[in-house]
Amino acid sequence: MSLRVLITDDLEDGRLLLRAILEGAGYEVIEASQGQEALSLARNHHPGLIISDVLMPVMDGFSFCRECKRDEALRGVPFIFYTATYTDQRDHDFALNLGADLFIVKPIDPSEFLAMVRQLLEAYARGEISARPSAYASEELYLREYNEALIHKLEDKLLQIEQSNRELERSEKRYREILDEIDDGYYEVDLKGTILFFNTSLCEILGYAPDELLGMNYQALLDASNVGKVFSLFNHVFSTGDVIKATDWELVRKDGTRRIVETSIALIRDEDAKPSGFRGIARDVTEQKRLQEQFIQSQKIETIGQLAGGIAHDFNNMLTPIMGYTELLLTKVAPDDPMRLSLEHIYLSAQRSRDLVRQLLAFARKQTLEMKALDLNSVILGFEQILRRTLHENVLLHVNLAPTLPTILADAGQIEQIIINLSVNAQDAMPDGGTLCIETREVYLDETYVKMHKDGTVGLHVMLSISDTGTGMDAATLQKAFDPFFTTKAQGKGTGLGLSTVYGIAKQHGGYITAYSEPGHGTTFRIYFPVHGAPMAEASKETARQENLFGTETILVVEDQSEVRDLIVNILKGYGYTVLEAADGQEALRKAQSYPGTIHILVTDIILPDVNGRDLHRQLEPLREGMKVLFMSGYTADVISSSQLLQTKGHFIQKPFSLHDFLSRLRQAIEDA
Repeated sequence: MSLRVLITDDLEDGRLLLRAILEGAGYEVIEASQGQEALSLARNHHPGLIISDVLMPVMDGFSFCRECKRDEALRGVPFIFYTATYTDQRDHDFALNLGADLFIVKPIDPSEFLAMVRQLLEAYARGEISARPSAYASEELYLREYNEALIHKLEDKLLQIEQSNRELERSEKRYREILDEIDDGYYEVDLKGTILFFNTSLCEILGYAPDELLGMNYQALLDASNVGKVFSLFNHVFSTGDVIKATDWELVRKDGTRRIVETSIALIRDEDAKPSGFRGIARDVTEQKRLQEQFIQSQKIETIGQLAGGIAHDFNNMLTPIMGYTELLLTKVAPDDPMRLSLEHIYLSAQRSRDLVRQLLAFARKQTLEMKALDLNSVILGFEQILRRTLHENVLLHVNLAPTLPTILADAGQIEQIIINLSVNAQDAMPDGGTLCIETREVYLDETYVKMHKDGTVGLHVMLSISDTGTGMDAATLQKAFDPFFTTKAQGKGTGLGLSTVYGIAKQHGGYITAYSEPGHGTTFRIYFPVHGAPMAEASKETARQENLFGTETILVVEDQSEVRDLIVNILKGYGYTVLEAADGQEALRKAQSYPGTIHILVTDIILPDVNGRDLHRQLEPLREGMKVLFMSGYTADVISSSQLLQTKGHFIQKPFSLHDFLSRLRQAIEDA
C-alpha cells in the first residue's frame, strides 16, 4: 500500500503541481488549502508525511505545525515546510524549533525534491531519526518568535503578490512542460467523465488533436465491452477514495484502431475535500501485451511438445506391432476374404493414430527428420498424382514450377505433409469447387524484407506457394490460423493441427511461412526454405527406393519391446532373411560372439535398457567387421539428438513404420557402400 501524504497550500496551482510530482512517484495524496482544514484531515486520515506552506488563511503553517506536535497521534509524523516566501535564517530556525524536519524553499527541481523526501522517510524507517520535539517550553517565547517570523513572512508575501501573475504563468508553464515531457498520458475528468485536462502524450496515444479531446467524454473512447468495466472502476474510486495503481482496458483511437492502456485512477477533491473528478496516468502497453502473448504462445507450444514427446515413444511402440501384424495379415488374405475389410479398417485407424502423433511432434518441432538435399520440383512432381487422387473432381489443380531450382536441405516426407495439409485445407475452403495452384520460385530475401516480416533470414530461398480461390479468412481468423487445435471447421471435422503442423515443419527446416487471405478472395500460403545447394546426383541416389525387398542376409535384431521384436523377426523371416534376436545389449554381444557365420547388418533400437544403439554398434564393430547398421526408435528428435545418433554413420527409421518402408530401408542400409 502506498504512503499517504497530506499537502497543505492555499494556492491551488501549488497543490496541483505538488500532487502531480508526488503521485507520479507513487504516493497517495490528500490536500488542504489552509492549516485548520489540514489539521482535521490529518486527524481523520492519519498521513505518513505532512508537507505544508507557511502563509495561509485561517491557520498558517507555523500554527499548523505546532498543533500537530501537540497532538499525541500526529507528533510522530514527519513534517516538511515547503514555501516560496523565505526571508532569512530565522524563519528556517523557527520552523525546525517548532519540530519540523525540513524547511524546503521553492522553486526546486522535482527530482531533487523527491530525493529529499525519500531520504527523510528512509531515515525514519531505519530509526536513524525520530519526531523532533518543539523547542518552545513557554508560550511567551513561542509567541514572540512566532510574531517576528510572521512579520518577516508577511513582508515577503507582499512582494510575492506583486509578482503573483508572473509566478503563476511560470508555474503553469513548468507544470505543463513536466506533463508534456512524460511519455505516459495524463488525464483529468470531472465526475461525469468529461475530459478537462491532459498532456500531449495522451493525444498521441488516442490520435486526437487537443481541441478535439477537450470536453470529450471518456466513454466515447471505449467500446461497449469496456464501458461498464471502466465505469465500475471509477465508481469504486469515488466510493472508497482508493487509488487504483494499474488496470488494463482497451481504448479506441480516432482512426478506429485499438490500444491497450495500463491506467491509474485517483480521486480529485475540491477545497472542501469533496470529490470533484478523477485523474491518472495512462500508459500504452499494446506492444508489451503482444510480446507477452507471444511468450505465452511459445510456452503453449513447448507444453504441447513435452506432452507429445512424453507419449510418442510408448505410443509408437504400441502402434508398430498393430500396423505390422495387420499389414502381414493383409499380404496373406485374399482380396475377397470377408476379413480383409476389417483388417484394412484396423490398419487405417493405426495409420491415423500414427499421423496424429506425428502432427503433434511436427508442430512442436520434435519429430525426427531425414534431412537430405532435395529438388523441391522433383518432390512435387513425384507427389502430384497422389495429390490429384486425393482432391475432389471439382477442384482444378494447377502446378506451375520454376524451370530450375537450387536444392534445399529437407525431409521429403515432411514436404509432402506440407503440400497435403495445405491442399486439403484449400479444398475444404472451396466446397463448391475452385482452383488450387502450387508454384515454386527462387527468391532472395533482403534485410528490409526480413525486418518488415520479423522472421526468416537474409539470403537465397526456395519458395513454395499454395493458393486457392476459396472463402478466405478475416483478419481475426488469420491471426489464429497457426494456433494448435484452432479450427473453423465443424466439430468432428478437423483436429486444428493441420496449419500448426505446417508451421512447425517450416520452422524445423530453418524456413518460415506467411499467409495472406481476404474473405471471399481465397488464401495464399508461402513457405520459404533456405537454399542448400548439394549436387542433385547425390540427392537422387539417396532418395531412390529399393524395389527388391527380399534377401538372404543374416540380421541381428536388438529390441527390448517383445511385441516389436517379434514383429520384426516375423517380417524378416518371411522375406528370406536369417535372424538373430536379442532383448538388450549384453544378449546382443553374446550372440554376436557365438554366431559362427557372417552377420551382415545390425537392426537396433536406439534406446535400450543397458546401452544405447550407437554404443552397441561401436562395441560390435571390432567383432563383426563390415557389419552395417539400421537404427530405429519411437523417441522424439530431441531424445535421439541427445544420444548423438546424428553424429553416427548409419541408417535410421522412425517407429511406427510400414512393412514396405522397413524392408526398403533395410535394403538401402545393406547395399550402402
